[in-house]
Amino acid sequence: MGLFSSSHKVLCVFCKLPRRVYEKREVSVFDVALILFVTALFAFIVWGGPDLRSLILFMTLSFTLQVFVRMRWRESVKCPHCGFDPILYKGNSEQAALKVKAFLDERKSNPKYMLKPQPQIKPLIVKADHKKLPLVVSQDESLPPIESEKPLDLI
Repeated sequence: MGLFSSSHKVLCVFCKLPRRVYEKREVSVFDVALILFVTALFAFIVWGGPDLRSLILFMTLSFTLQVFVRMRWRESVKCPHCGFDPILYKGNSEQAALKVKAFLDERKSNPKYMLKPQPQIKPLIVKADHKKLPLVVSQDESLPPIESEKPLDLI
């Protein structure tokens, strides 16, 4: 990682493909000082010195920069290969699983993904009687034995 790099490489925990994630989540003190300098320069050029209107400009620029830095970071956290969102998974794993499934279904039919790297996801086969299991089961976990005496009807 270089001195002025703004992102770093990570592996997606779901599909195991490399991607880049921005490090900066919030506006730093340096950014605020730079906005203050730009605002003061603008106020000097337009109004000839400090003015209360420049405070409004400073607040607007600060808020806008914070929103865009946060949006950039939030979008970089999502995996572009499989659609996995770790922040959503932390809050609601079932919702995250549905988003990944929808993303992968859309990816199959979209020609723009034909030459992109394919996610390294091992399929997990769940038997028909395991409807009480959660939507997401780790690939390393084994399924509990079926306690049914009738044969399975896979429809």
